[in-house]
Order: sequence, then C-alpha cells, then structure tokens
Amino acid sequence: MTIYFVTVGKKEYKVEIQQDQFRVNGQPFDLKLQPLNANGLYLIERGRRKLEMLLKAQNRNLMSVMLDTCQMTIRVDRNSRKQNNRAGNVSEGSILAPMPGVVTELHVAEGQTVERNQVLVTLESMKMQMEIRAPEGGRVEKTTACAGAKVEKGSLLVQIKPE
Repeated sequence: MTIYFVTVGKKEYKVEIQQDQFRVNGQPFDLKLQPLNANGLYLIERGRRKLEMLLKAQNRNLMSVMLDTCQMTIRVDRNSRKQNNRAGNVSEGSILAPMPGVVTELHVAEGQTVERNQVLVTLESMKMQMEIRAPEGGRVEKTTACAGAKVEKGSLLVQIKPE
C-alpha cells in the first residue's frame, strides 16, 4: 500500500492506494484511474461519470491539476504536513498557467473576493480558449497577468488567500 498526503488549499487528505483500490481519509473511494498518455493525461471513471484529468509536476512535491474546468495546484507528500509543518516553494492559493499561452482576459482585480469555480483568467493557446477558475473561495491578493500578456507554463497568474 502506498500512502500520500495531498494538500489542496488548507485541507490535507490522506490518500491510500493499493492496486486499484483508493481510500481518502480512511473512506473507500470508488473510482477507476486510467492513463491515456505519457504526458499526464488520465481518465477518471466514477460510476457513470467520466472526466479527463491532466497532472503536471511543478517541482518535487507540487502538481498542477486540471480537472474538468477547474485548475489547481496541489501538494503531494509522503509525510503529513500537519506533522512536519513544512512550507512549500509555491505559496498556497497560487493559480498557475497550465500551459504557455496569451492572457485574453483577466476577470478579477486585487482585493476582490472570489467564489469557488469563479473564472479568474481566460488563457488562449493554439487558438483554444481556456477558463482558469478558482479552486476555492477567497480574496485575490495579487494578479500578475494582464490582457495580451504572454505567459509560460507554470507562471503565476493570480494569488488567492483562501477564506
């Protein structure tokens, strides 16, 4: 069995994986996870619902996750952060560009309160537009993007302080 501690915002989850069985905080989680390619694209099947998930490593412990229309950065550790109380290299609430592109619209301003799944930035890449949404509610502490700006994959777009 492999155990990971996954931090999303301020919440930490204990994820146990044994072959095709998953447990989150001790509760069985019925899903199938199937890799679709070698670039981090997976198909998640839970009941009749199917979603594609794109996972990209940002550094040793940080992962960028694009699930449905929600993009977030998560931290994955082998030990609980609550136990060892370490600080990450990318601060909590960082919304990063999932791919290189051009910011077509910035939908929020510094100091603004945002809700979970609210559109923060519209990014265009290869003639496709992607809405980058808030993974959770909070207050916008910083915006580093502006309309027309070219951004690289992993660039900080918006910093949100979760509430």
